[in-house]
This record gives sequence, C-alpha cells and structure tokens, in this order.
Amino acid sequence: MNMRRIRKQIFSLLRYLPKFLRDHICRSRIHIPPLREDLRFEIAKTQKDLDQAFQILHDAYVKEGFSKPHASRRRITDYHALPSTTTLVAKHEGQVVATISVIRDGPFGLPTDQVMDLSRFRDKGERLGEVSSLAIRPDFRGRSGEVMFHLFKYMVHYSLDYFGLDRFVIVVNPERITLYESVLCFTPLHRSALKKYAFANDAPAVCATLNLRRAAQTWFAAYADRPAHQSIYHLFFGGFSEAERRQMRFPERPFYTVSDPVMSPGLLDFFFNKCTDTFCRFKAPQIKALRSIYLENDYAAVWPRQWAIPHENARRGRRFEVACSGMAHAADHNPVALTVMDASRTGLRVRADAELDMDASPVFKIEVGEDKAVLVKARLRWRSGMIYGLEILYAGSFWGQLLDYLEQQFALTVGPGSEPATAVG
Repeated sequence: MNMRRIRKQIFSLLRYLPKFLRDHICRSRIHIPPLREDLRFEIAKTQKDLDQAFQILHDAYVKEGFSKPHASRRRITDYHALPSTTTLVAKHEGQVVATISVIRDGPFGLPTDQVMDLSRFRDKGERLGEVSSLAIRPDFRGRSGEVMFHLFKYMVHYSLDYFGLDRFVIVVNPERITLYESVLCFTPLHRSALKKYAFANDAPAVCATLNLRRAAQTWFAAYADRPAHQSIYHLFFGGFSEAERRQMRFPERPFYTVSDPVMSPGLLDFFFNKCTDTFCRFKAPQIKALRSIYLENDYAAVWPRQWAIPHENARRGRRFEVACSGMAHAADHNPVALTVMDASRTGLRVRADAELDMDASPVFKIEVGEDKAVLVKARLRWRSGMIYGLEILYAGSFWGQLLDYLEQQFALTVGPGSEPATAVG
C-alpha cells in the first residue's frame, strides 16, 4: 500500500472524531504554498482548454470509480452545454493541469437535486451554485497544494464577483467531506451518507453547503488564530498579490452580468455530437430549454434531427441572468433595496429585501454597470415570497444597452473570436 493511499485512509477516518478535534487537526495540517509563477488561472473558452479539462476529469473520475469509462476519454455532463456553467482551469506552460466547474442553478436545476431538496434556499431567493468536476492531472497530484489552494481562491472570487452566487452546494464522496467541512467550513445537509449518487456512477455521497455571502466572516472566525500560511481566510480574503493579479484572469465586463457563454455552435457540435451522443439523450424539457437559450440561427445546424419540433422564437422576451443592485422608491414609503436576478427587454425578476407595495407604483433605480444607473417603471406580474416578476412599462437607455450587450455575448460565440479575459484589477 503506497503512502498516498495510507494518508487518504487516515484522512477519511478523521470524520469519526468529535468535530472540534477534527477541525483542529485538519486546520493545523494546512500549509498554503506560495503561488508558482508558472501557473495561470482562467476560464476555459477554447476547444483545446475544454478538451484537456474534460480528459483530465474523465481519467480522474474513472480512477476513483465516480464515472464509467467513455470511448472518447472525456467526461462531459449535460450542464456543460449551458452558459450557466463555467469551467475554470489552472494552466502550466499553456496546458491545463487542473479543472473545476461551477454550475449555477438554471434550466436543468442542479445535480444535487437528484438526492437533496434545496427548496429551503431557493424559497429565500438565494442563487445557488454547485461546485463540481474537480480534477488534477496525474503528474501534479503529488504537489496538488501548489495548484488547488490557488484554484479554489480563483473559484471563490469568480463565484462571488462575476457569477452572482449566494451559496455553494456540493456532493462529495464521504471520504472527502472532512476536507470541505473542517477546512472550507461547509455544513452537511444530512446526517448519514447517501448510498447512491447517479451523477457520480452511483457512488456514496454527502451533500453540504456554504453561505458564500457570509463566507468571509465564517472563515475569519475559523482561522482567527492561524498564521497566514495556514489561514484559508487570509488566502481568500487577504487581497491579491501582484503575482495573483497577473496570473488570475477574470472577465472584464461593462455591465453587471453573471455569465461567460463559451459554447459556440462548433464547440457544442464537437463535444455533444461528435465526442459524445449527449444531445441524442436529451429529454424534451432540456431540448426546449437549450433552444430557448441559443436562438442564433447558426445553432440550428447543431441540433439533432429528432429535435425538429415546433419552437417559438422568443428573442424579444429572451431572459438573461444578471446581478444588478437597486432601490425601489415610492411616495410615503421607505426605499427598499433589491437585486435584479434576470432581465429582458420586456420584464425583470427581482429579489427584494422587504415587501414591495406595488399599488404605490414604485420607480426602480437600478445599477446596471459602474456609473450606469437606470430608472425603470414596471408593474407586478407575479410574486413568490420576496421574489417579484415585473413587466416593464418604461426603462431608460442603459437598460437597452444592457440587453444589447447580453445579446452580443451570444453573437460573439457564433463568430470566429471571443471576448478576451483580463487580469485582476
């Protein structure tokens, strides 16, 4: 038995210790190495980067028993077809060496929905994201700390600042839950391990969650007495060094949007028709959802023949997810803070911090980008808790510019080029 397997078994036994003792042991063993200057962290946008990520993921999942071998030697999930899924990668000398995907709650739901009811979070209007598809190239596994700590920092900041998430959920093997619970402060959502999780080849699993909007306070409390090289809080929220600013590349956006669509017609065809037969296995609700997202004519040639079903082109009512803060103002009422969750040319969905009196005909002042505030007049169409669906009666010019920009992002995936990433800051 090699040392790696021995360490793995010892680590898995820690979950049987009392929590305070388990946390102390795990946190005292952390050593966060400096960022290597030959690593880069970015969104996987090209066929090469995505292909390398999916191959690393396939081999790692097959080795661990979380996936059956596929003839293509790639693990590609249904969720990777969506613009609400982003694949993040660490690269060394231009080659992908590690990958992780963040799946935002969307038209397919989340993989966790197979085994756990998440309505307690959705009912509060929280935007959920599942951390999934984590893998590292075999030749980097012996020095995984040099990559993974910094990949996680990149993922946390991307999820908070660019992906609009309020909460992480995860489904992990019981042997790995100690890492997420004791080191990253996730909270298990149930007491005993699930016997089967279909998304991971029916492996046993544990579901856990982390309130991302309170993560800084959570990690500060957990690591207050730890030195910097052992502190997850210091790593994630101690600022960006000059090296990190150069090596961690985040999107540059003129508006407060939350998606980075990369799946061009060519990429969808390559990964979902040629490498796999995923599209042929899609069910009617998935087909309808995907076709309502990718409305550009160039995508029509990608869909399998059996998808030739009547479809209404809803381009004018096309909805996009955003994360724009705003205020509702009405006469004789206190202003109410809110967040715009999605937007279209005809309506918007908002999460309000207090009840809105729609009979008072409030005017909404919404920050759609830096120094871009827009006034919106709207009427109520539906309500669920503190979530309101509104029909736009009037909107200032920045609203139209926001929608133009969002539509352009999809148009860019059809063209030969894509939006470049930029460094932090």
